[in-house]
Amino acid sequence: MESIHIATAVEWQQTLTRQNRLNKTEGMHMIRREARRILISPLAWFCVFIYTAVMLMGIAETLKVKEAVIDTGWLDQLCQTEEYGITVLVKNLVFPMSVASVYFDEKKGKCDWVKMMRTSRFHYCVTKAIAVFAGSIFLYIMSVLAFVAIGSMMHPEILTVTKNSFLLTGEMWQRWIQDGNYWAVFFLYIVLNALHVAAWSSMLGLCVSVFSENRYVVAAVPFFINRNFLYLGDKVDGLSMLSPYQYRPTQFWFTGTPMDLFLLVLKNLAVLFLFTFIFIKEIKWRASHG
Repeated sequence: MESIHIATAVEWQQTLTRQNRLNKTEGMHMIRREARRILISPLAWFCVFIYTAVMLMGIAETLKVKEAVIDTGWLDQLCQTEEYGITVLVKNLVFPMSVASVYFDEKKGKCDWVKMMRTSRFHYCVTKAIAVFAGSIFLYIMSVLAFVAIGSMMHPEILTVTKNSFLLTGEMWQRWIQDGNYWAVFFLYIVLNALHVAAWSSMLGLCVSVFSENRYVVAAVPFFINRNFLYLGDKVDGLSMLSPYQYRPTQFWFTGTPMDLFLLVLKNLAVLFLFTFIFIKEIKWRASHG
């Protein structure tokens, strides 16, 4: 009798192992499939084009000044167009739309039940969150690289400015730049910005998509939430953590340490986990209420 129980337990363990392996395989397949949907989406690349054009417009007047072209590298050009133009507003509209091909399985809560049944609600939601987060980071980086490539074709002399930055004047940045790591700093700054865009724009859009099939609503709501949080964080004592500004590398232009940047990454990842949790709860609610 004891041997029968042992055999049954072994068979049950083997079944669980096979199911877990199947879930992991299916989960990776879903992530690849969702990522592919973003990469082949015409809307995604149209958004990349729009954002690149807006960034170039942000420095159009600067590029007319010969001294600014000679003395200012692409790191400062990026900081200028992102912080002092309409780019800071446009990004919260563009990037939720750029990954909309992943959102709209959730039209009015009618998510892809076939995919969900193959794994579980939790795996389904996590897969969606990873695809949106990673896809948004990728598209943002592509936008910035296109911005640099097109700008360099018009003004190749800017590429030669790699020894200084007039905006990132903090000791940490200047030390890295003077050590010859200008392009490493440039890429680091892009990644930090991309994490913020993915967490505070695209992930917000994913949460909104559960309740609306209108992609313009999905793009607009993260924009208004960002502006409201920015106002509350700046104007109301004790609510500074609600301000999206606290999750951007801009605050460390004149100060900061590597630990500050590490904590900045952790804070944006925490926002990712928060919105993923909210998305899971929303899908559960829609499954129960239709």
